[in-house]
Amino acid sequence: SDYWTVETIRTGDDLGEVSIAPRRFTPYGAPNRIYEIHVDGGIVATAIREYPDKLEDGWKAQFSLGSGSSVAIAFDGYWSRYKKRWRLITGEKPWIFWVDENNVLWRQYWDDESSKAQHSANVVKVTALRAWKNVNLPGSDQGIVVGFIKTDGTVSYKNYCQQGDYTYAWESERQLSEFPDSAINLNLLITNDYRMGFAIEDTLHQVHWVITSRNWAGMALEQHILAASGKGQQEFIEINYLGGFSNEQLEV
Repeated sequence: SDYWTVETIRTGDDLGEVSIAPRRFTPYGAPNRIYEIHVDGGIVATAIREYPDKLEDGWKAQFSLGSGSSVAIAFDGYWSRYKKRWRLITGEKPWIFWVDENNVLWRQYWDDESSKAQHSANVVKVTALRAWKNVNLPGSDQGIVVGFIKTDGTVSYKNYCQQGDYTYAWESERQLSEFPDSAINLNLLITNDYRMGFAIEDTLHQVHWVITSRNWAGMALEQHILAASGKGQQEFIEINYLGGFSNEQLEV
């Protein structure tokens, strides 16, 4: 009770999935707002709540997206080291994902309707997560990972990643071939050693983990700065550079 803050997000007699994401502009302190997407009575809708909610305004309804069955939300952002820990600094608004009544998976950059696009088809379940982005190598970005279960039980995913030329793009859909069984539930996770993973429940209610390799390349080492300075009177000496080798021809 001293560590966790437990709050009721939403109640309802016909409440379906609920997904939330906190917005954070600094690597310290509490998030400044929480974004939410949910299914209630078969209708997909969104809400926001200031955090901390000092005025006690509670959740404020935003916009609806029509009929649906599964929802997910995730912020893009970058990782910043603070007090020896990496913390996600988010963008201003999150990406939202929902499965409509025709099993079409959609994506949209929060309330920007011009960004709405079909993400995939024949989907029954969706989940999303901002995974590790390497701070040293621009092309080593796991991105926003959107995982989803297809109607045939297979698991697929798409990433929104920084490319090698520093641009961002939604990459092609990939099937998670490492999981050959049929899935009925899905979640995503990140680990403290710079991996992300899929937690998958099969038809026998057994849970499988599929974990990536480490995406660290120097992130595990705290940055150090070496500086040199002189004291007292300095003397500058001219240096003559000489070649240390000469060409040699060998014949047999």
